[in-house]
Amino acid sequence: MNCMSTARKKTSGGKRTATSTKRSGGRSSSSGARRKKSTPPPKPIRRGVGALICLLLAIFAALGYFHVQALFIDFFCGLARGLIGYGFYLLPPALLGGSAILTFHRGRPVRARMWCTMLLPVVLGAFFHLILVKSSLPWDMKLLPTLWAQGEAMQSGGALSGLLAMAFSTVFSKIGAGILFVLTTAVLLMGALNITLVDIIDYLRSRPAYEEEIPERPRRVKEKPHAPAPQARPAATRRSAIDIPVDDGPGAEPAPPKENRFSGIFQKKSGFFDRNPGVPTPDQVLAGAQATAQPEPEEKPVPVEPHLPPMAKPEPMTLPEEEPEEEQPPLPPEPEEETPAEAELDLPFEKLLKGKERAVPAGMEIVREPAPEPVIPEIEREPAVPRPAPAKSKEEERAQIAQELDRDIRSSLESGEGEQYQYPPIDLLRRSSAVSATDMAGELQTNQIRLADAIHSFGIDANIVDIVRGPSVTRYELELAQGVRMNKLTNLTDDIALALGATGVRIAPIPDKISMVGIEVPNKLVAPVGIRDVIDSKEFRESPSKVSFAVGKDITNHCVVCDIGKLPHLLIAGTTGSGKSVCTNSLIISLLYKATPEEVRLIMVDPKMVELGIYNGIPHLLIPVVTDPKKAAGALQWAVTEMMKRYRTFAEVNVRDLKAYNNLAGRTEGMKKMPSVVVVIDELADLMLVAAKEVEESICRVAQMGRAAGMHLIIATQRPSADVITGLMKANIPSRIAFAVQSSLDSRIILDTTGAEKLVGRGDMLYFPLGSGKPQRVQGCFISDDEVSDVVDFVKRSGTADYDEEVLHEIEQNAAAKDKGSKGGSDSAGEAGGDDYDELLPNAIEVVVETGMASVSMLQRRLKLGYARAARLVDQMEEKGVVGPFEGSKPRQVLITKAQWQEMQYRQNMPTGAPPLSEPVPDELEFERDAIEQGPPPF
Repeated sequence: MNCMSTARKKTSGGKRTATSTKRSGGRSSSSGARRKKSTPPPKPIRRGVGALICLLLAIFAALGYFHVQALFIDFFCGLARGLIGYGFYLLPPALLGGSAILTFHRGRPVRARMWCTMLLPVVLGAFFHLILVKSSLPWDMKLLPTLWAQGEAMQSGGALSGLLAMAFSTVFSKIGAGILFVLTTAVLLMGALNITLVDIIDYLRSRPAYEEEIPERPRRVKEKPHAPAPQARPAATRRSAIDIPVDDGPGAEPAPPKENRFSGIFQKKSGFFDRNPGVPTPDQVLAGAQATAQPEPEEKPVPVEPHLPPMAKPEPMTLPEEEPEEEQPPLPPEPEEETPAEAELDLPFEKLLKGKERAVPAGMEIVREPAPEPVIPEIEREPAVPRPAPAKSKEEERAQIAQELDRDIRSSLESGEGEQYQYPPIDLLRRSSAVSATDMAGELQTNQIRLADAIHSFGIDANIVDIVRGPSVTRYELELAQGVRMNKLTNLTDDIALALGATGVRIAPIPDKISMVGIEVPNKLVAPVGIRDVIDSKEFRESPSKVSFAVGKDITNHCVVCDIGKLPHLLIAGTTGSGKSVCTNSLIISLLYKATPEEVRLIMVDPKMVELGIYNGIPHLLIPVVTDPKKAAGALQWAVTEMMKRYRTFAEVNVRDLKAYNNLAGRTEGMKKMPSVVVVIDELADLMLVAAKEVEESICRVAQMGRAAGMHLIIATQRPSADVITGLMKANIPSRIAFAVQSSLDSRIILDTTGAEKLVGRGDMLYFPLGSGKPQRVQGCFISDDEVSDVVDFVKRSGTADYDEEVLHEIEQNAAAKDKGSKGGSDSAGEAGGDDYDELLPNAIEVVVETGMASVSMLQRRLKLGYARAARLVDQMEEKGVVGPFEGSKPRQVLITKAQWQEMQYRQNMPTGAPPLSEPVPDELEFERDAIEQGPPPF
């Protein structure tokens, strides 16, 4: 017992001590809490300081955009670029967002939001590195320094983002890494903005439904007079104010209006969503009818609000309505209007139901006199129903107008007045491919180091200030120190080329820069310049001249567009394969994209017969492409004649040039505008061999006086020698384009200076327009044969060629006059023997094409020939594919059109023929035999 008592004492003592310690602990904690409450904690300033630091860093990083140089800005921007590379562009917005988060935190935790905001540039830098950097770097010790250097040059994602991108692309592939980076960016953005995916989905789901409900509520419906309510009802069994009121007695009616007045919109919603049956049963209806039979005259008509039809569903009311409508006729005689306050406070839903309930207990008859009253609003609203009728009449009027316009357009098309030129779409031309930025960066850095070492090794005090990479060459801009002569640097051209491992370099002063010299080094990776890049550029689209053409891109990658009207004539020269013919095709295609046939007409001379023949049939041509050198001289003589004719026309109306004449013709009725004429000669050397004197004289006359008359010459040659490009031509053709040539002598003949021998070919040119002091290095446009074919086919489909008969006839006369001294004409049939074609064959073909059929007797009468010679002409036409085979008594079928014959005339090995007959020829008989010789007349 003693032991048990001692144990109890110990345990009790232990409990006491525990309770005492707990009490003491509770006292101490309560005292500590009182101290804390008594002394308010100091306001933290760490977030404010952090917000200020983020704001300052954002400003300094933004200044790095504009290359502002300072010690801290250079250090901070260099560090950021080296780490995240492309992500540096997003660093200032991220820092600015972090500053805003720290400023407006309002005591909330912001650590996660700050992490999400600061990681955004890192992830986006890795994503851009994955997309923009094409080449892959090896995983070695030089990887991080290379990524750091490229990140500082803004050519990669830097050491951090670039390494992250390479690691993810290695593990998940390039596409998988891109998807992961996009998802990570979305998650970080939501974390920074403190929104979740559920918030976005709820917003997208709720917002359109709320917007659709708003416009349905303002609709108004005509008020319907309903049965008035009794003044007093018995307060018998009633539901809550939420239920639809039922006419149980006179004392129960005042309660619902009070509830409605104070419940407002919430009362309406509760009534709408109430699941309890709100329609009275037939027993309640009958009981209410007996109670409301006497006080009905004091009831007032209740207007129906616009939104009641969709809310009140009266289908269950159809059964009771058949019985109570009998006693509704006595309701309208004594209606009383409610006060405006009561009308405003009563909910429209209960007003409608009150009216229905007054009507239901009235009786069981269906016939009711006020029943037509609800129809009255429908009759009043009927004027809104026939509104579509005037719309239909307008549509009919528009249809009639469209039919009339269609008839006018068809009639104008049939008469030939409605044909309009359709410009070819830009999609017919292909886009040019780009060069990897990483490969370019490595090449530029290596050449810069080698060039600086080479210059300093020769003792020249010069520094490389800037590097400009063009499509085919890179220009290293050197600033010469004071007292250093330029020829000291130009004498080292070959040594610098040897140090850089280049085929040749060109050293020339940079225009508009003081003491700056450019060393142009060919690129190992040449970026081709597609003609689409220049034609689709702002410079070409905004050029006001209709004779503008795309030249290419200069060394600063700016598009170069030339206005032929300001040149006004152009000489193109270069060796075979240097890009001369491609430049000519670019010029012609540019004119097709820029001008209509009414604004610019073309004359093309192609002695090689393979370069410009594809353009036969386009509506811009005045005559078919000339391939005969003799007729080419005649075409140039026609250009001289047309030029003089235009000058006489200008003198008659007192204008100076073509632009002023066309402006006057636009304001004067009866005057037609004159188009500009561009003469394109693909190979001048061939023409100079055949008719040097006539060609040189015509070219010089047009070059001297053709600018104001709108006549322009584009002359190309692959042999820039003194016997082809004479001094008189050079004096009258001021604008030149020089492609790669063999020697500096040829360069001096074209440009009057050296430099063309240093060009690398494949479109690399020196462009020397009128008015520029120095030639400009340009990479010419490239257009493939398929692109030329697509554009020409589209232009041919949009319009047919309309060759000028007067020009054709004049050129033929000039060519015939040239050959008149060498050939003698004779009408006898014996002179047409041998393998050569008859000299009257062109006249015979022209007669056949005009009449549409061929026969020997017709040629006898039209050309005044004997039977033998006329039959031989028909046989020769059959050999050339002009007419079909012999078909007995029927005339032969003509197989070519007039346009095809005109194109055949300008090919080689085709006789010029005698001038056309001036005497009228009698009409052909209805029937004439082809193989039977006509006998002498019977008299």
